[in-house]
Amino acid sequence: MPEYLDLETWNRRDHFRYFREYAKPFFNVSTHIDVTKVFDRSRRTGGPSFFLTTLYLSLKSANAVKQLRYRIRGDRVRVHDVIHARSTVLRDDETFCFAHFDYSPDFPRFQDQALKVLGVARTGGIFEPRRSQDDLIHYTIIPWISFSGVSHPLRGGEDSIPKIVFGKHYAEGSTRMMPVAVEVNHALVDALHVGRFLDRFQDELATASFD
Repeated sequence: MPEYLDLETWNRRDHFRYFREYAKPFFNVSTHIDVTKVFDRSRRTGGPSFFLTTLYLSLKSANAVKQLRYRIRGDRVRVHDVIHARSTVLRDDETFCFAHFDYSPDFPRFQDQALKVLGVARTGGIFEPRRSQDDLIHYTIIPWISFSGVSHPLRGGEDSIPKIVFGKHYAEGSTRMMPVAVEVNHALVDALHVGRFLDRFQDELATASFD
């Protein structure tokens, strides 16, 4: 059975109702994170994909913050057990498509499946938004720009899917940094929760081991 929050006992009930009245209830946080360890690992012979490693660790971190698994369903809030990724992928003709990546806590399994998805997306992926699915995070990859801020086109209505953007990583001394932007619906998520996600993501990037 789907799980829904009990709004009458939820400590953010008033915040939820307040921000539900906004025409644009999303807010965006942009920062730069240290990806040195993952970047160095990806450059080794036979090393894992940098993109898929950061995607996996981001999804792992997002699944650990329950507020990022909340979704608006009418007047209720659905709590997903697990959320997955839908990411933009550049096709060979220089347009993009959306590719779906199922989350698995086992990285080798996640990467094996994701590499197959990428292969199809780059050569024959179709533009398929799947608007009815919300057990996701929407990812955008912008490897050409080290941005300091990002805004998104929004559908309005009851859109409550978080949006995460990875930008162009760059050297800062001996460190490799990458811009990351996180956009969330304030009816469900506060800056505290975004901070917890970013802290966990940074910890995962610093300590990840796939041996």
